[in-house]
Amino acid sequence: YFSGTEANSANGDSPPELYAPGSWQGGSSYSHLDESLFPPGNPNSLMTPMLSWSEAVHDPGQITLGIFADMCFEIAGSLLSDGFEDGHTGNWSSTVPPP
Repeated sequence: YFSGTEANSANGDSPPELYAPGSWQGGSSYSHLDESLFPPGNPNSLMTPMLSWSEAVHDPGQITLGIFADMCFEIAGSLLSDGFEDGHTGNWSSTVPPP
């Protein structure tokens, strides 16, 4: 689990579960969200260890943004959703223009 104020808030006030398979997978274990809890189509599926065929994710999801904020990465004010302690509002798609 990742336990941080912003990540927990984005996950309904509970720590989001990280990917922790029975056998260690370098580059995936502990550094991604759990695939079974955040499957393709889930708004937080970008930071799971697998990408399904033709899956496209254009938003990091509020849990990932919360994890980054908890790790002291600077998150643009309008990227965090309503309800975070720092009062930021908005969403990724309205802030970052497409490439």
